Amino acid sequence: MTSAGVAPAQRFTARKPCPICHGHPGLPAGAGSRCWGFASADGAYVHCTREESAGPLVADGAGTYAHRLAGPCNCGGTHGAPSPNGHRPAPTRYEVRDI
Repeated sequence: MTSAGVAPAQRFTARKPCPICHGHPGLPAGAGSRCWGFASADGAYVHCTREESAGPLVADGAGTYAHRLAGPCNCGGTHGAPSPNGHRPAPTRYEVRDI
């Protein structure tokens, strides 16, 4: 674990971007697409740093917005819901593992 209590495997990367905003720290600066968030240790929540994806969620002390990955989220969306073509993304939990 890091000093902030978040393991490196929980952080977003180019190969494992944020499932809410699709961002990660490696994206170009100034483009409004970086996300410095992380997945919760249990994979049930994603802590996204993009305010425009937060809806009515309030930022926590770390400046992230906690999105629930299964079922209705307090941002107003349902993450993992079927897309317009009927395909359902999987998994509905963010799998935390090293790659």
